[in-house]
Amino acid sequence: MSRERRILTVLAAALARNPGATTSELAAASGISRATLNRRFSSRDAIVRDVLLFALDACAEILEQDNTLRKLVDALCVRAPELAVLLHLESAIDADPIARAKAEQLLSRLHARVQDARRSRRLRRDVPARWQGRILADLIWSGWAAIQAGEIGAKECGDLVWRSWIEGQQPTRES
Repeated sequence: MSRERRILTVLAAALARNPGATTSELAAASGISRATLNRRFSSRDAIVRDVLLFALDACAEILEQDNTLRKLVDALCVRAPELAVLLHLESAIDADPIARAKAEQLLSRLHARVQDARRSRRLRRDVPARWQGRILADLIWSGWAAIQAGEIGAKECGDLVWRSWIEGQQPTRES
């Protein structure tokens, strides 16, 4: 892992734990001096934007892997410490056109994966695909929040998200 990626990973986890963390707190969490952090980022807003784009790109990397939906859920849950920052940056996503476009692209990719599962008859077809994709995305976000709250672990998150989603989406005899 590159130094920059390691720093962004640590900054994302720090902001996920404490969205209001100061630049000094973020520097301490990332193991670099505040001066070094200030040389790398022009402001705290620049840190937040870079972390936001990093987390969205990390989600995109996971969605681009040629995995089953189940493995995708597990991969997203395992990366919860750094990806959960997205829970706190919804307004930043909405305010930034690049971030908003990336987030919309992620949802489109997720919906495409759901469509693939529907075509292979692994999911119900009497429920709208966009609804199935939104439910899955919301369950993943809920899993990240539960991990952050210390209620569940990453492995348990993947299992809970998957069971909660798939048991309500399996084909019925009528679909």
